[in-house]
Amino acid sequence: MADEIDLELVRSGAKDLSRTDLRNADLTGRDLSGADFSGTKLDRIRAKDANLSGANLSSASIVGADFCNADLSGVVFPAVMVAVKLNNSNLRNAKIGFRGSRVDFSSANISGADFIGGIFGEDIKFDNVTYDEQTRFDNVEILRSTSRYPVFSRYNYSGGKLVRKDGATAAAAPSEKESSEDKEDDLRSDSSPDANTSNRKGNSGDLARTIEIRLAEAPKGVALMAAMLSAAVREELEEMQSSRPNRPDDLARFEGLTNFLEELAKSLDR
Repeated sequence: MADEIDLELVRSGAKDLSRTDLRNADLTGRDLSGADFSGTKLDRIRAKDANLSGANLSSASIVGADFCNADLSGVVFPAVMVAVKLNNSNLRNAKIGFRGSRVDFSSANISGADFIGGIFGEDIKFDNVTYDEQTRFDNVEILRSTSRYPVFSRYNYSGGKLVRKDGATAAAAPSEKESSEDKEDDLRSDSSPDANTSNRKGNSGDLARTIEIRLAEAPKGVALMAAMLSAAVREELEEMQSSRPNRPDDLARFEGLTNFLEELAKSLDR
């Protein structure tokens, strides 16, 4: 549930709402234009008809949220979104390069919106959207079933990604191959005799390092799955709080489990 003090900040018209807890809050029709929601928990909020134009949602947690008919023009969205309704919303010039699934943009205005570099999982809907030449989907990884929408008519579907037919490309970060090769070089240097001697007592650190490298080598789909699993874990944690036990033994086990799940979610985020 939303923190009452944080809700009072919203009611007061404060623009700095970063790192607040607004889960399950009803923000219907509110003027939140230009507000800073970076790092804020916005899971399962209701923000129909709200004005969030120019708001900063980067690094916010958005799972199961409803932004139908909202003004989200110029908004910077977070890197991960799951089960979000954006039907009929105004997303002009928004930055929406997200990874996620079950996001509905049906009948939204996405003119000038930037989806560059996103990863679209299952059930991303673009029915009847309004778009223009400035709407960009360069290098978006997408399921073939999703690529059928007319909004993608200016793109070729190649290797699971969207590539503009006119040959224009968006600025890209170093390739995954280059990044993984750099990491492999680091690993080889760490595997020298001296390094092995000095690291024998740090096997857990070595394992974490190896996992990092393997993940870097894997497809971006791994990052999407990790983000979605993290969101599911956090949702389960929220539900568990309603059945918190009172008996000392049960409470100790409950807290042990919740601590484990919280650490798991943090690890998945990383």
